[in-house]
Amino acid sequence: TFSGGEPLMQPDFLVALLQACKEREIHTAVDTSGYAPWQIFARILPLVDLFLYDLKLMDDALHEKYTRMNNKRIHNNLRKLAAAHRDIRIRVPMIPGITDSRDNLEQIAAFAASLPNIRAIHLLPYNPIGEDKYRRLHIPQNAGTFEVQSDAEMQRLKALMVPFGVNIKIGG
Repeated sequence: TFSGGEPLMQPDFLVALLQACKEREIHTAVDTSGYAPWQIFARILPLVDLFLYDLKLMDDALHEKYTRMNNKRIHNNLRKLAAAHRDIRIRVPMIPGITDSRDNLEQIAAFAASLPNIRAIHLLPYNPIGEDKYRRLHIPQNAGTFEVQSDAEMQRLKALMVPFGVNIKIGG
């Protein structure tokens, strides 16, 4: 599994590693935010067995507020990828009060349901590891501090998406 940061930010290196894996019949997965030029996706498509594709916020204004970037490229790339690749799993980090709203989760589920080849949506409980990293690097955290969701809360969030007919999993 190639993840990172963002593995698509080093496309030549990624292609070389993926090719070496394919030559050795090693299963390959790329974990991406989707924020890369489509040409990079086109280069790696035949070399990747599984895409783990992060979606955070469907609303563009909210996405820009929290990530400082537009989400149109991310959504367009996912549409193209879903048309061209057979195994995609969407991963949604559950950030309390930001990505876990009913509206956002329903929009993600509807979007995923409209696409082919989406095998599942994985809801990822909040992981506080980044808070310590920001603290150690003396980077101010604009979003605040959050609690990890309980199992019951994750089940409640999952239930919001089930009616859209997409396979919803917790974790992964």
